[in-house]
Amino acid sequence: PKVAYMFWKRGTTGYLTIKDGNYHMDNSEDSMVYSNGDETITVEGGTFILDAVGARTNGFPYIFNAAGNNQRSVKVVGGTYNYDIRTQHWSLEVYMPNGYAVRDNGDGTWTVIAAVAYISDENGNKVTYASLTEANAAALAGQTITLLANVTENVTFTKNLTIDGDEFEYTGQMTLNKVNV
Repeated sequence: PKVAYMFWKRGTTGYLTIKDGNYHMDNSEDSMVYSNGDETITVEGGTFILDAVGARTNGFPYIFNAAGNNQRSVKVVGGTYNYDIRTQHWSLEVYMPNGYAVRDNGDGTWTVIAAVAYISDENGNKVTYASLTEANAAALAGQTITLLANVTENVTFTKNLTIDGDEFEYTGQMTLNKVNV
């Protein structure tokens, strides 16, 4: 295997934006998209397939690698990946802005999409979800799920939650199951 990058942004000037395309990298010891630190890479779309993700003893290769100082260098607002990008090596440098979420496609790929709901964590950070069903599964009793978009899906709730529709609409069957504690 050889160390190689498909996209490498180095230096403090300019920007790199990846908008679309199909990218497949085999037999690599490192990452597909690399940021050297203070610069910005934005991924808006495309399909990224990297063989043997995380197979080396240090966890490499990863789809994204950013060698910053906890700066948010790689912004992901779209794309489909053969690995859940929320578990990248440099999780502080590679991020999705508020309003985006990762959807597990159920076929070994994940897609970054506009989020439909969020739950505030214990630090007040908005944790976003690709569906109301995912938000419901992650929510703890007593938490509030806030909608970020109109939602059409059937959901079964089994714990006490507040659903804040904000200005958005929910369409579908909502089932409320009593839980005995």
